[in-house]
Amino acid sequence: AGVRLKLSVNVSAASLADPSAADRYQEIVESYGVEPEDVILEITESSVMSDAARGLGLLARLRLKGFGLSIDDFGTGYSSLAYIQQYPFNCIKIDRAFIDPLDKTREDAQIVRAILAMAGALGMGTISEGVETEGHVEQLLRLGARNAQGFFYSRAVPKSELLDVVQAIESR
Repeated sequence: AGVRLKLSVNVSAASLADPSAADRYQEIVESYGVEPEDVILEITESSVMSDAARGLGLLARLRLKGFGLSIDDFGTGYSSLAYIQQYPFNCIKIDRAFIDPLDKTREDAQIVRAILAMAGALGMGTISEGVETEGHVEQLLRLGARNAQGFFYSRAVPKSELLDVVQAIESR
């Protein structure tokens, strides 16, 4: 229908332990006629840290193949500036724990603002997860966030309804 979407996929720690995972993921997306650039692999900090050396090698191969890599649940695990610099992530998912109270506490807004600034300085994108209210959207826009996901936009829908949902979101 002429709509190009990005697909985000959660990746398990077990997948990161498989040295052939990068090639396997490439084969899967190619078999469906999807470009790796349109796939964002969401990886929790803890899954990479379980075997940092192997994880770094796999993530580097995935980025070279064109996949997007997102740190999932950022701020709730092993986050450190050294960690962010060491791994080839190009996106940070701001955990819902910081989004949920956004329209209630000033501190959470300051944390989100700091994460957005850090990501911008490092040339990384961000996605705010757990966006459920118009208040969340308004606050995130004020803070400079431009990408979000959550029930405010849509709950999970069957494939047959996806195009209608995407068009409704784009018209907002």
